[in-house]
Amino acid sequence: MTRIENIDEDVEHFTDRYGAGTLIAALRGAGLHFTGKTTQRMVATDIDVRETEAMMIIYALEPALTVGRTHDPFFEHLLPDVHDLMDRSSQDEGEGDSIESDSHE
Repeated sequence: MTRIENIDEDVEHFTDRYGAGTLIAALRGAGLHFTGKTTQRMVATDIDVRETEAMMIIYALEPALTVGRTHDPFFEHLLPDVHDLMDRSSQDEGEGDSIESDSHE
């Protein structure tokens, strides 16, 4: 189980190193990754960070995506092309399928 303190440290480190703009781009990339639209390596290239850092931030942002799709009224504007896929994934969670079930590199 991942502790929230570890997630916060990862996000803080990433933001200190790359800035808030790249963090937002990483959040979008994480959403695309968890809906199967891109790979972690592609996210790394898109946001211009090392692959290991992209992997770290993608997993660190997964809880933000989970909470965001449930509680943020503007979530669909961040991920207009895949937010509906994430909604379907959350409905399937009762059947054992979630955005986490997609293949991770």
